[in-house]
Amino acid sequence: MSAHSAQLVAHRRSIEAYIRCVVRDPDIVEEVFQLAAVAILQDTSPLFESDKDFLPWAIGVARNRCREFFRKRNTSRELATDPGVLDAFQNGLLRVLARESCTAREDALRSCLGRLGSADRKLLDEWYGGSRRRAAAIADEYGQARNWVYRQLTKVRVRLQGCVSSKLEAGPR
Repeated sequence: MSAHSAQLVAHRRSIEAYIRCVVRDPDIVEEVFQLAAVAILQDTSPLFESDKDFLPWAIGVARNRCREFFRKRNTSRELATDPGVLDAFQNGLLRVLARESCTAREDALRSCLGRLGSADRKLLDEWYGGSRRRAAAIADEYGQARNWVYRQLTKVRVRLQGCVSSKLEAGPR
């Protein structure tokens, strides 16, 4: 196993977020991430002293894989391959990651999800879970119109957002 594998796993979401900003196509984010992950795991450099050192390097690797991906496919994407724009994406993401930790928000969200009723949790699981079912299939199961699914999801999201905001405002207990 590569020396960088633990750090790659720990920072997967951040690296994917950068790739998503650059490629802007959710269907190819995973493909480009895999290219970047292979390059990161094949690197034989010694371990980085801290995550502060690893993440900028890993995002730089992801940046190169994004450019390589578009170059190999002869895709003309001015925005995605412009070095100035790529620098802005990379620097902005690193600033945000350094400034705020998601753990408090994630903890609040977990707590709020635990408070949801079983019907709401089931709906969220059907929509966001591994099967990622379409609205029409979910609506059929509930005997409702497709718009009902979107309205229900919106209601649940609004409740979750309010719950998370109030927990964050209340601070740690």
